[in-house]
Amino acid sequence: MSSPLPMSLTFCSLFALLASSAPLEAQDYYVDAAVARSGTGKTWGQAFKTLQGALKVVRSGQEIWVARGTYSGGFAVGAGVRVRGNFRSGDTRPSHRLPGASGTMLNGGGKVRVLTAGTGALLESLQILNGKAGKGGGGGLLCVGTAPIVRDCIFRGNHTTGRGTALYAVDNGKGVPSNPLIENCYFLGNGVLGPGGIHAIDICKSKATFRNIGVHLNADNGLHFHQASTVVIQNSYFVGNTGRGICHIDKASKGRIENCLFSKNRASNMHYQGKEFRSQAGINKLPMAKNNIVADPMLKVTSSSIPPLFANRSPLVDAGQSLSALPAIDLEGNGRILDGNLDGRLGVDIGPVELSATHIEIAGLPKPGARLVVTIASQQPKLPTIMAIGTGPAKKGILFVPWGLFRIDATRFLLFTPWGKTGSMSALQVPRTLPSGTSVSFQNLAFGGRSANFSNLYDLRIR
Repeated sequence: MSSPLPMSLTFCSLFALLASSAPLEAQDYYVDAAVARSGTGKTWGQAFKTLQGALKVVRSGQEIWVARGTYSGGFAVGAGVRVRGNFRSGDTRPSHRLPGASGTMLNGGGKVRVLTAGTGALLESLQILNGKAGKGGGGGLLCVGTAPIVRDCIFRGNHTTGRGTALYAVDNGKGVPSNPLIENCYFLGNGVLGPGGIHAIDICKSKATFRNIGVHLNADNGLHFHQASTVVIQNSYFVGNTGRGICHIDKASKGRIENCLFSKNRASNMHYQGKEFRSQAGINKLPMAKNNIVADPMLKVTSSSIPPLFANRSPLVDAGQSLSALPAIDLEGNGRILDGNLDGRLGVDIGPVELSATHIEIAGLPKPGARLVVTIASQQPKLPTIMAIGTGPAKKGILFVPWGLFRIDATRFLLFTPWGKTGSMSALQVPRTLPSGTSVSFQNLAFGGRSANFSNLYDLRIR
């Protein structure tokens, strides 16, 4: 592997010029399954070994950072408590996390419900898997008269003998509805074929908002709302579920189903007031539906890509609504508004992941003297790129139309340099003299077609 940098610049000199101490965003509690024994939880070095340990002492308004690893058992997240996953021990700001939600796994072990969450709780960058609940429902997550936020999470392999194999939101029996906000989440393989456990997601006598979710290959129906529920579903896909995509919208329930895609749901794509709907025209004639698509999403399903990527010509591309309330980034760390297919048009894709022409991946342990490998991953190989290198992320970023969101802090030292083409790998030597705790931020820009595309931000912290 060779570096495409000009001869006058080396990786070592770039590090020396740009590396700076990462400002500490101290959190209330830290959890790391890899520590030898539980500590006070106040630092990474004194982290709790279990998430249950942190949840026993945390209070409303406080935050827990959870390192990558597997955490077993059930978890009750109280009102106003924020649980954020996918950190590595020593991380000092959220941007240090690797993108995605695969790293921090909350595992019910096929024996217990994984989560309950109170109003104002935040669940972010977690994989919620193998939960099992009885008739009370919600094998992955149960909300009873509560309104949590669930963002950038993956629900896999959960089951219940009640309702909502992955998620069940129901009123508390005293007239208080649940009202969860679910965004940038992916629901895969929840439920089992056979008796018991219906609907991957079930909303009963409650409210809910779903933005940019994927409901894929679940047993029975994808999403069910009923009994005077009010549900908003936007920019989401329902693909390959064994029942319907969206089910049993009764006369007492209200909702909006907008800019969603349906494909290959076995029973039908939508069940509405006793009738089955399969066609795009039929769905969009319903009073709560508009701009929905029935088409093959061209998902590229592999064991190493969860959620799956999709083709440049997929009908998911640029088919979503540009909503002011959307998170700035997707489940994989890409900007939420991108021109991923390089057609000159900036847009929002349907589903938890945006199509991106360039994505930075760095392999190796980033410590002084280490040799790292930088890969510019892409479904569109051999596009020319440049790399922006700085000392930290911006608070909001700058939106360049149609390139997407530039996320490096432009007010601090910044360097642009030619880089390898998409699909290439480059060696990156970390200077031995570089102190632990310093950071360098990378963001790639790929050019092709009529446009360009900013990558994810990779905020590299030296260990």
